[in-house]
Amino acid sequence: EQSSAAPEIIHRARNSPYRTPQPDPSHVPDRAHQELASLYRLALDMGAAPAAKELAEVVLAGLNGAINFDIGAVLLLPKAVQQDAKAAQLTVVAYTAKGESPYHKVSSYLSTQVLSTREAILARDVRKDTRLAQRDDLGAMQAESVICAPIQLGPLVHGLIHLYSTNPNRPFLPEDLEFTIAVADQMAVALRNLKEKESLASGLD
Repeated sequence: EQSSAAPEIIHRARNSPYRTPQPDPSHVPDRAHQELASLYRLALDMGAAPAAKELAEVVLAGLNGAINFDIGAVLLLPKAVQQDAKAAQLTVVAYTAKGESPYHKVSSYLSTQVLSTREAILARDVRKDTRLAQRDDLGAMQAESVICAPIQLGPLVHGLIHLYSTNPNRPFLPEDLEFTIAVADQMAVALRNLKEKESLASGLD
C-alpha cells in the first residue's frame, strides 16, 4: 500500500474524445480546436508516408508539435495480431530524443501492461514510484512522466507509442494522453492502408 502522500501515478484510457462528435463546437476548448487541426494535417502526412519507418517518423514529428516530450519512440510488432502480443516481439522503428540524451530502451514493463489491457497509460512522478522507477530504464532515463498508447484498429494491435518527459515542471496531462490515443488510432489506419498497398503491388507484380 502506498502512503497518502504518494502521488497518484497511473491514468488509463481506452478511447479518445477526438473520435466523439461534439454536440456544440462552440464549447470545444481552444487546445482541442488546435489539436483537431494538427490531427487533420498529421493524417494527411501519414497518408503520404511510403513505408512504416517513414510513417513512424511522421507520427513522432507530429506528436512533438503538440506535446512537449523529451524522448519518443514508435515500436511495431512483426505483424498485427488480435491476441498474445508480446513486448519481446516489438521493434523500435523510430526514436527521437532532445538534446544529447542517449538512447534508452523503452519500458518493457509498460509495453506489457498496455499490450495486455489494450488501454493507454499515463504515469506521473515515475521516479518517486518504486513500482515504475526500478523497472527497465525508467529510472535511468530520469523519466518523470510517461505515456504509452497502443496502435490498434478494431481487434488488431500493430504496436505502441512511448513518450517520456524528464522535466518535473512539465508533466504530461490527460489531454496529452487523449491526443496520443487519437494519433495512435490514425497511425493504425495508415498502417492498414500501407499493407493493402503492398498487397496490391504484389498482386500486380
